[in-house]
Amino acid sequence: MAKIAAFFDVDGTLIRGASTWYLARDLYSRGYFGLDFFVFAARQALLYVIFGESIHRVEQVKKRSLQIIEGKLESDLVLVGEELYDRFLQERLFPGALKIIQKHLDAGHDVWLVSATPREIAQSMAHRLGLTGALGTVVEVDERGRYTGKMPQSLMHGTMKAKAVLELSWEHDYDLKQCYAYSDSMSDEKLFNLVGHPCVVNPEPKLRRIAKRRHWPIYDFAHRRLDIAIKVRSRYLPAITIGFLWTLRVLWRYVIRRILHVPGRIWRSRFPRRR
Repeated sequence: MAKIAAFFDVDGTLIRGASTWYLARDLYSRGYFGLDFFVFAARQALLYVIFGESIHRVEQVKKRSLQIIEGKLESDLVLVGEELYDRFLQERLFPGALKIIQKHLDAGHDVWLVSATPREIAQSMAHRLGLTGALGTVVEVDERGRYTGKMPQSLMHGTMKAKAVLELSWEHDYDLKQCYAYSDSMSDEKLFNLVGHPCVVNPEPKLRRIAKRRHWPIYDFAHRRLDIAIKVRSRYLPAITIGFLWTLRVLWRYVIRRILHVPGRIWRSRFPRRR
């Protein structure tokens, strides 16, 4: 007899905000990268909160993240994933989404997380929530257990999500006509079309219109305008401040070098960097 499964996106569907931003904060505190990348990550997270998901921004983050992670131990990121859930992600879970997950589990359904977030982070979340498993973005690991900075397959996003779920259904004998998919993003339209029960959660405007037209269930666990104000003030204000200070630093350098015509080697000696 064919089994039933429910597939959940993570960012904006299961948790408030972007899991990769919380990961970036944690890795920055551990010295994985410098201020440049931290400011970049903060900017990308803020754009995600305000404008939703963008494939262009996803590709930007992927490219720079692979550079950061190259040479690092896979076992270290697994440990980071466990601590990340306890420190940041657990308190940002939508209670409404958790209730839906519990209903699926009570009904005997398998529940999977399917996300563009690193596989190690997605699997950690699935384990903590008592789910069947997780599919996430995979980065190649060499024989020493270190990341190579390459990806053996595409980012777990858009078409790749639908393909991965289809292959998973073959492995586990899922009847996709009876399966469920939950997401907030238009990028998961192919996944929605793959299952018999597409459900949208905190949808972006275009997805909401499509869901209404196709009579898909719509779940609103987030008050968008209020959420944006709260997130910007309490979570992203430090990042915005850093970005602002970074901009001032660039302008200061421009004034010194281009307007006052002070050579770089001189003003650096007058204003040495802190060690």
